[in-house]
Amino acid sequence: MDFSKKFERQILAVAVLVGLVVAIIIPLSYFYVNRYEHEMIVCRNNEVLAMEVEQVIRINPAGWCDNVELLTKVASAFSVNHNVDIIRMYNKNGVLIYEQQFKSLSEFNFAVRTDVHNGGNAVGIVETVYGRYDLLSKTALLLCVCSIIGILLGSLVYRYPVSVVRKAQRKAGLVVRELTASNRRLETLSMTDGKTKLYNSTYLMERLQ
Repeated sequence: MDFSKKFERQILAVAVLVGLVVAIIIPLSYFYVNRYEHEMIVCRNNEVLAMEVEQVIRINPAGWCDNVELLTKVASAFSVNHNVDIIRMYNKNGVLIYEQQFKSLSEFNFAVRTDVHNGGNAVGIVETVYGRYDLLSKTALLLCVCSIIGILLGSLVYRYPVSVVRKAQRKAGLVVRELTASNRRLETLSMTDGKTKLYNSTYLMERLQ
């Protein structure tokens, strides 16, 4: 009985660990891997936007900061192909010269900045702000699914070996009872006469002792 309880506690600990790994580790791994990949893509996209702004600068190097119409055209075209929330542009002194918002900001966003060059010199900065709500919603959905799978898998990990052990214990208990009954029958046969069913001398000797 002590072995059975100890075994069940150990299996329960393993089942809980398996459930936690499936329910938490997998969604977290998904989130961090995809976040890193998303940030790498965003950085490359921001470099593309910076190159498009550099083309605007080449048209009018002196007054590009005031060319709002052309900057708006570049920003709008960029937003069509990229899931961006806000585009900001700064001059070489870090002063905001242009801003366009395409989506409402959330608490889960991040910004990427890239220098804009003209003739080898930095003349401004392009900043794009992206939200992580898509990634967070997918991670939340995966967390729910993995939680259910973790509970089911943990339950299976616990129930199967425990049921095997309990079944073996029941069989062992049945064998012990059968052996005990057989020993009692043998003891009775050894103390009685086979024909008359009366106690024999063996029984009398044990009683006298």
